[in-house]
Amino acid sequence: MSRRLNVASALLFAVAIVPVIGGLSMMFLPVTISEYGNEEVLGVTLSQIRDFSPKLVDGMELSIQLKGLFFLALALFWSVIALIPYRKGEKWAWYAMLVIGAIFPSGWLILTYTGITLGLYESFWIIPGIIWLILWIVGLALPAKEILAKPSS
Repeated sequence: MSRRLNVASALLFAVAIVPVIGGLSMMFLPVTISEYGNEEVLGVTLSQIRDFSPKLVDGMELSIQLKGLFFLALALFWSVIALIPYRKGEKWAWYAMLVIGAIFPSGWLILTYTGITLGLYESFWIIPGIIWLILWIVGLALPAKEILAKPSS
């Protein structure tokens, strides 16, 4: 194992830390209206939604919990690949991180930017997405030559 692979593996593992924490918080902490956007933009509070339809709020809570489960599962899957096969320099792991990263950090960044543009989210939420994207790019680029130059087994 080379030093580059260890550093790249650590960088890619770092990408998964925030989604693990976020996923656990979405699954177990109480839901607030801020998870759906800014109250001023939506024009409604969570208590008004609850007065209108308690079942709707239950559905909203379930959707947040399922989103948390998805984040947690994806982050754990990402972590296992980053720590075991990617660190060993396996070619399939590099491609897996490329594809998953194109969807996960990049997709999160695009969706967050869209939410900020629509006024649903505060602009500081773009910062974790940018950090994730940078870590992902560096984590892929650092050992790319070493991994992709290996003959396929």
